[in-house]
Amino acid sequence: MSTEVIAIIIGIIFAAPFVIWGIIRFMDKIMHKFFSWSKFLIFFSLLLFWTIGIVLLVLKITNKI
Repeated sequence: MSTEVIAIIIGIIFAAPFVIWGIIRFMDKIMHKFFSWSKFLIFFSLLLFWTIGIVLLVLKITNKI
């Protein structure tokens, strides 16, 4: 894949936890639905998506993909 496509994919992956956080915050503040597990979901999604993004970035830098 080209560098531009990889950069777009990595950008989307890095932004995904913040989208999840925004949806949960919307549900909590606007619709008054509270999820007790939401902080754990945000933490795990941040950890998962950022790990995938960093792995893709390293693989692209080392020309493995």
